[in-house]
Amino acid sequence: MLSDGSHVTTNAHQHPDLFWALRGGGGGTYAVVTSATYKTYPEFSLTMSTVVVNFSSPAVAQNVVTEFVRIHPKLLSVGWGGYSFFSNTNLQAFWVAPDTSLEAGNAAFQPFLQFVNATGEPVQAPTFTFPSYFSWYTGLFTSGDIRQSQVGVQVEIASRLLSKELAESDPANLAKIMLSIEGGVAAK
Repeated sequence: MLSDGSHVTTNAHQHPDLFWALRGGGGGTYAVVTSATYKTYPEFSLTMSTVVVNFSSPAVAQNVVTEFVRIHPKLLSVGWGGYSFFSNTNLQAFWVAPDTSLEAGNAAFQPFLQFVNATGEPVQAPTFTFPSYFSWYTGLFTSGDIRQSQVGVQVEIASRLLSKELAESDPANLAKIMLSIEGGVAAK
């Protein structure tokens, strides 16, 4: 329902601008969703790779985050997606891929981990496989301390404004800009 009280159907073909906004491309001031239709899929396994690096200096942060920005497009092109949080003191990331084996998960992040290891910074990077999205979600977000830390973090979300082309053509400058933001940056 729109702000004028009218009902419209929105999808990729009807009112695509509103569809984009309601799917996260804009604030929550465009309309109220009164009915939704979802396309469902069979259950699938999920592999999650995590990375945690604490930086000994801003120069190391610049080098590691530059490499992390540089690999983003490649990871996305082979089906990975997730969240990354980084600042001048650390990088934390968890990325997931459907129907991916533990071995493939380790292989996808191996070049980045080798890069980090070459800097001399200690890195933690466990990879886990879950039988379903639901088991991953409940295991990660509904128990333990991680649930307590999901809200209240002061961080800027940068990824919606960044293009694949920029990550590929100028990762060093992009990393420098994001690392200059007080409190850190979240990217997905």
